Amino acid sequence: MCLWEEGRFALNGKQTKLFIIPLYDWCLNLPQSRKLESYADYKRSIKKGFGLGLYEEYKPWLRVQDVPSNQNSEKINGITTGRPHHMLSPLESDLFYQLDFQDNVVDIREQFPIIPLEYSSLVARLLEIKHPVVPFIEDGPLNVITTDFLVTRQINDKLKLFAYSGKSLSDIEKPRTTEKLEIERVIWQLLGVSFQIFTSSPTSKVISKNLKWMTSPLRNSLFQDIDEKLLLAVVSKIDEGFYSLTDLTDIAKSVVAELNDITALNFIQCLFAKKLIRTDLKEDFTEIGVCYVTRAKQ
Repeated sequence: MCLWEEGRFALNGKQTKLFIIPLYDWCLNLPQSRKLESYADYKRSIKKGFGLGLYEEYKPWLRVQDVPSNQNSEKINGITTGRPHHMLSPLESDLFYQLDFQDNVVDIREQFPIIPLEYSSLVARLLEIKHPVVPFIEDGPLNVITTDFLVTRQINDKLKLFAYSGKSLSDIEKPRTTEKLEIERVIWQLLGVSFQIFTSSPTSKVISKNLKWMTSPLRNSLFQDIDEKLLLAVVSKIDEGFYSLTDLTDIAKSVVAELNDITALNFIQCLFAKKLIRTDLKEDFTEIGVCYVTRAKQ
């Protein structure tokens, strides 16, 4: 099927080509959402592999296109896994940037489903807490409880799981949110997995903002295949001390002649992202324009 259709229209008496995208073809290229309104939908999703897999093969239970009414969702390319990750809130995005930057994290599975439903239903009954149901449906079926992130860390040559839920302080104050978190906590405790609640703070937001800025070139496949010697050549010119971002880009351009102002800044971002140079992430240096830089220990 042809994506583009060619038409013509007159402009100042001259025939001009016009390309039109047919609405039908355009819709075919949109990410497909799926219904999660019945037990049949639940079984179909499992059969299709949602909520299953590891590393780059993992398919989150909920994706951005599955929650179209959520205006705060986004997809972020992961450095650890090499796949797009589906974030359903700014809080999740903030937590993801921090998890994706940590050295011992080897896998991140977002929107991880607690299945089978019979298991979470049993725990809810034992706790005498009403299990979540599919919203906006009369007598809706049980809804799958998802944990925001199930993270695999390598600790002392062993792989260990950690579960994280991102909640704002205002959400935690809601009794129903507390009940659902308690179901989650007990389930992971029974499975021997540490469960932690992440709440944002002004400092945490600054850290995530800095990490987003540092890692954006790598997430957009810039400088992925660059020669390590070239990176180290620039690092060797950066002594410990205070630098403006302009100072750092000037150093990069002095070593790599092909860089311009924009690509030199991307190059410096990569040095931070690859942890070849470091700075205090709690300082909003992208706003201030100045940071204290140290070299990574070789």
